[in-house]
Amino acid sequence: DLQIGLNVFEKAPVRPKEEAGAIVVDDTDDGARFIGQWQHASGSDSGYFLGTRWAWKGKGEARAVFTPKVPKTGRYMVYAYFGPDPVKDHSTHAPVIISYLGGTVTRHVDLRTMKGQWVSLGGPYTFQAGSKGSITFTNDANGNVLADAVKLVPAR
Repeated sequence: DLQIGLNVFEKAPVRPKEEAGAIVVDDTDDGARFIGQWQHASGSDSGYFLGTRWAWKGKGEARAVFTPKVPKTGRYMVYAYFGPDPVKDHSTHAPVIISYLGGTVTRHVDLRTMKGQWVSLGGPYTFQAGSKGSITFTNDANGNVLADAVKLVPAR
């Protein structure tokens, strides 16, 4: 008896490696909460890990709240990951709200220039240990917005 077969094994996706001490919350993690209507774009070309989420431009009715679990109170630089804009309909002034121990600050990002990259949202900001701070994306913008991943990196 001759048996011919084909075994196919799909490798499980592996999260990208980040610098030591970095705290990452992806849109697929428990620390990401979506309010309102968000779409999912799958594929490694569209986002940080397993795709990204996006919302139509609006008046703030769609919000994505990323809440990192901070191991110890400290000062952190904050980054957000944004994929490319293949059809040129992303916001040129997308708001990202950072809530930290010292208050709240809003940064605006031109999403049309993104190519799949981490973007600095400034800092250092002091985050308290636990899940007290957050980074929020909203569709109160002049184009479609993304909410994919956030990263806190200990300030040096």
